Amino acid sequence: MDDKITIPLSASQRNLLLKYETDFENPDLFRLVAVASPKGKHYEILLDEEQLEDLLDQISELSDNEENEKMQDKLEKLCDDLSGYSSEFGDGEPEYSDYSCNTGAVYTLKVALESAPGIWRKIAIRAGQTLHDLHSIVFEAFDRDDEHLYSFYIPTHPLKSRPRRIYDVSVEYTHPFNLEEQEFGGRQHHNAAMTTIETLKLTEKQQFYYLFDFGDSWWHTITVEGTQGKADNREYPRILERKSESPPQYGEPEEEDDYDEYD
Repeated sequence: MDDKITIPLSASQRNLLLKYETDFENPDLFRLVAVASPKGKHYEILLDEEQLEDLLDQISELSDNEENEKMQDKLEKLCDDLSGYSSEFGDGEPEYSDYSCNTGAVYTLKVALESAPGIWRKIAIRAGQTLHDLHSIVFEAFDRDDEHLYSFYIPTHPLKSRPRRIYDVSVEYTHPFNLEEQEFGGRQHHNAAMTTIETLKLTEKQQFYYLFDFGDSWWHTITVEGTQGKADNREYPRILERKSESPPQYGEPEEEDDYDEYD
């Protein structure tokens, strides 16, 4: 592969990788990190598509083998950051399906419309599948037919009351196109299509949030009802149960609940 792209690494990201010199299976790949050229506050490495894939695989393996949880989190974050550069190769959209795997325990999630909590769907999804998979099945479950951008919001701590702005207290996982087209003013965002359910470390009764269509703002509350289900031979993710008819996609959602204000 002749095409290469320049990937910036912060000093802390490069130093993190340098700590694992003896654990790198490919010494040539490690050498590219070690001799990276300083450019202002960053270091730059020049990689082709295969080298980037190898580096991502190596970082993922380092994370899996790391016993220190703090270091593991740093490696996972670095892998997420570098994964975004994969889209710069080829003709366009990366193969997001490569990040989804129909493996692991079955999670049962109840997805309720925030504007009408009596309208809900129960979803079964495997641990190795992604938030983008979850978006796709929720899209189907609520009988939508026109795709829009979306984000999932995972609160960093249990919420006793609704926050003034859920954005300020949550980690956001968003549609990959949104990462390319928007500026977030320093907020940290993750690619939903590259984030598996198991990496979220969800627990039973935990709640998180899903926003579909940033214009019409269809908010959903997702409640975790199970995390250790046994898989069968049927398709995942899938709809387990429906309650009440879906509202029309372009109807006016009720505005009695708004995350921008306290109750």
